[in-house]
Amino acid sequence: RNGDLMKKYVGIGLAVLVLAVLAAGLWYSRPLTIEELCPGIHLDACTEVRFDYSTFETQEMADCTQSLRLEGEDLPPLLELLRGRKFRRSPIFWPTEGGKTHLWREGDFRWYLSLAFEDVPVKGGTGSGFMLRLDNFFGELKMSFDGDTWRVTTADQEQWVADMMERLLGESAGT
Repeated sequence: RNGDLMKKYVGIGLAVLVLAVLAAGLWYSRPLTIEELCPGIHLDACTEVRFDYSTFETQEMADCTQSLRLEGEDLPPLLELLRGRKFRRSPIFWPTEGGKTHLWREGDFRWYLSLAFEDVPVKGGTGSGFMLRLDNFFGELKMSFDGDTWRVTTADQEQWVADMMERLLGESAGT
């Protein structure tokens, strides 16, 4: 009888542990805005954006990488695509991803967006400069802030990633 009772307690304990892990994963991966994910960041206070991108247009053309900076009046249209957008952190943590590769196909692109801020509260004080980074590696998103990097997803991600690229390329052309 004691053995049966002990098995029952172990089973209940394991069930509670599994439920707690699932609840923590759901809480961690809940949708949050950039300002909720990155305490101290206020998109309205962004002073500059650096945009690095690569495109692959045709089979004959190699990787074309370019960089541009947006400041002043060029910022609000871009920040509108970020403001209010909710991102989910992946509850699956991989200590290292190693070198990722991607077989280029016509029309492929990737971009890296770095946002600059002044006097942002961070671990151990305040920081200024390019404090927030959002990377699109062929549709996979990562966000980095204050030494933390998260794999993230967002609603309509494929379309949003393309909209960001279009908006940024439009800004670089002066449209």
